[in-house]
Amino acid sequence: MIPQVFQAIIPVFLIVVTGAAFHRFGWLEPAVETGLMRLNLNLFFPAFILGKVIGDPVLKEIGTVAWAIASGFAVVTAGLILSGAAARLLRFQPGQGQRTFTVVTAIQNYGFIALPVLVALYGEGPIGVLFLHGMGVELAMWTLGVMVLCGVSEAGWRSMLNGPCLAVVLGLTLHYLGGEHWIPQPILSTFRSLGTCAVPIALFAIGAAIASQARMEPWKFEARTVLGSSVMRLVAIPLVMLVMTRYLPLPTEIRQVLLVQAAMPSAVFPIILARMHGGHPATAIQIVLASTICSLATMPWILDWGSRWLGL
Repeated sequence: MIPQVFQAIIPVFLIVVTGAAFHRFGWLEPAVETGLMRLNLNLFFPAFILGKVIGDPVLKEIGTVAWAIASGFAVVTAGLILSGAAARLLRFQPGQGQRTFTVVTAIQNYGFIALPVLVALYGEGPIGVLFLHGMGVELAMWTLGVMVLCGVSEAGWRSMLNGPCLAVVLGLTLHYLGGEHWIPQPILSTFRSLGTCAVPIALFAIGAAIASQARMEPWKFEARTVLGSSVMRLVAIPLVMLVMTRYLPLPTEIRQVLLVQAAMPSAVFPIILARMHGGHPATAIQIVLASTICSLATMPWILDWGSRWLGL
């Protein structure tokens, strides 16, 4: 399985590196970077979600939908508890990266890197479940994550009113209303055509965003931050996620999604979250870069061993 995993992840990282290179060499104007992100979040990715969720047979069971969303919330909650304990053990102090370490280490990449890996391993069957899982992750990030960063008063449900989350809600509504039977095929085909742009553009924009944030913030690799976050994000938290996956009564598609999620590096968006809410962006950049680079080595092994242990 390891060669198969490498074949799945290498193109993903090559597109990310290409985005970073375009930013680094000044081949991408800042306005274009911002425009690509907005276009993807407000058009391409919502269209991709609608094209996949409407008519998805896996989502006919309400229990599957509930488990998918709950699993996203649960893994972030568990991650926050574990990474918070690690931050204190590593003697991070409030105001010097403790809360940022906790949040950025806890939140795995739940979309654009996970998606092509999931499809490469299990086909398109679990895609709808991944979107719902991501909705649970977003719910936890914008509530518990923001609470950790800056307190209860700053946490906001309104932040979930973004293109992907709204597309999930709309897609599920149309799905349960039998939309695949009465929505004109040209409209569904338009969703799917626009959706083909979502993943490559998102990966390219992720690379550019990492390079952009790294240039904006004064930072350098710190052993405590890099090693501590990498061990937590790529060893400790995946073990907890895999134990949850093995012993909870989950549908197969959710188990497949959780296996892929366990192998993911830290998400990129928490870097921006740290800047928005008074966190420590330099710490966030180190964690994202270190976990992303190290995941090239750990991801194949986690997916290979995890699939055998979970019987997937």
